[in-house]
Amino acid sequence: MKRSMWFFGLLLAVAGLSSFRTADIAVSRPDRAQRRSLAKLERSYEYIRKMYVDSVDMAPLVEEAIRSMVQQLDPHTEYASAAEMAEFWSLYRGKFGGIGIQTQWIRDSLVVTSLLSGGAAEEAGIRPDDRIVRVDGRTVKEIPASELISVMRGDAGSKVKILVIRRGVCQPILYEIVRREIPLPSVELAYRVDSAVGYIKLIRFGQTTMREVQRAYEELDRPKELILDLRGNGGGLLDQAIALSGFFLPKGSRIVSTEGRSVPSVVHSARRNPVFPAEGRLIVLIDERSASASEIVSGALQDWDRAVIVGRRSFGKGLVQRQYLLPDGSALRLVVARYHTPSGREIQRPYVKGGDRTAYRTHPLPDTIPSPAYRTLRTGRTVYGGGGIAPDVCVIQDTVQASYLNALLRKNIFPEFMQRYLDRNRTALERDYPEFASFEERFEVPDEMYEELIGLGLEQGVTPPAEDSDVEAGTRRLLKALLAERLFDREALLRILHARDDADFIRALNLLKNWEAEGLPLLEAQHERQ
Repeated sequence: MKRSMWFFGLLLAVAGLSSFRTADIAVSRPDRAQRRSLAKLERSYEYIRKMYVDSVDMAPLVEEAIRSMVQQLDPHTEYASAAEMAEFWSLYRGKFGGIGIQTQWIRDSLVVTSLLSGGAAEEAGIRPDDRIVRVDGRTVKEIPASELISVMRGDAGSKVKILVIRRGVCQPILYEIVRREIPLPSVELAYRVDSAVGYIKLIRFGQTTMREVQRAYEELDRPKELILDLRGNGGGLLDQAIALSGFFLPKGSRIVSTEGRSVPSVVHSARRNPVFPAEGRLIVLIDERSASASEIVSGALQDWDRAVIVGRRSFGKGLVQRQYLLPDGSALRLVVARYHTPSGREIQRPYVKGGDRTAYRTHPLPDTIPSPAYRTLRTGRTVYGGGGIAPDVCVIQDTVQASYLNALLRKNIFPEFMQRYLDRNRTALERDYPEFASFEERFEVPDEMYEELIGLGLEQGVTPPAEDSDVEAGTRRLLKALLAERLFDREALLRILHARDDADFIRALNLLKNWEAEGLPLLEAQHERQ
């Protein structure tokens, strides 16, 4: 097919008039104004291709034209290139090809921060704290940051050459590593908090999500009190959100509905009997980064009075994206409808078409906004719309402590400090704390370690609050947690923070411990609580 015709086909796709996926969209004859617009775009393409003074690669212009059109719509309609689509499929398939390392830029070095146990890199001999200097003959400094992940990844069975510098070794070490299939889990952490309470943290909704949740719940010996953590979970696959909601709700319960201009309205309901017992106590944690599928789950459980929602108002992404594949493997993710919770609340936050997408994504909804009131479906208590899911219990963060720690994080001070500290002390730490349990029980942040961090922050213009014991205690615990992550894994970090610093988690645990007096009344009708 000629490039001009291919481009015309793309324009038709964006306009919703192309032949692919026509079975599920209403296709109407374009009116005169639409035909003129399409002819104008095609003619402009032909003038540039034939008449421009230099020869032009038209493919990048086509890419940019589609991206520009998309920018004039809502914040969630997107164009994804073929390379971006490959990354998308690996994410939601729950696995990808790689060597099994995590890295972080620390000043001008790409440092190996952790290794997948039993992974290809670990078996090849790469160690934590190694500094990667070349990948397949290219220096890491010449590889754009946006490409580094894709350079490391590749098809399982393919090879990659990694050149590293190791402290105490004079010459760089070259490794040729065969990539393997690496699982990308949805459940980041699951453990028994105590004899009664289980905890499951879900970080994405991918194809394996429900299998992982089922397995985690069984391995926890099916607790009747559960904290489901959806904080930071930006969503994923709709069918997995419906299945997770049905894990807790009776068969036939409405979970979410969709309404759009050119697509039929659809109601999604629980398809089978719940696994979690009817008498079970459930807390769901959300925050300003919980979005889309996370909001479908938390909204359904709230509307059916099945769970107490704790944390902060969720992001407010309630637009239904339908993905249309284009001939070269790229795709248009077009918003075609809006999500509504079982009580009728619209999940989507307000937005301006063609507005600043960066501001939209980085400015969370305030917890208190003018919000229409709705009634839940079982007890008739009041819940609120206005975008996102408003929690039943709003937990306010310690703004002084958060401000200081966030300033250190923005300056990238923690990674740099941790690398300096581990360069000097990793051998002794691994000798003294061979497993996480001993580290959790016995390690205390030495004064000199804390003072070194404060000094590094001061060098970067970050001043700690004067004589604030809470900030110091919180900073010391974060240091211990970050050190545990580097020595062990991310589960170690989360378990340390839960105990003292995670206000949402602590509030949820207290609600479960005092369920009859504090938890259950939150699920009762408003007039019954007055």
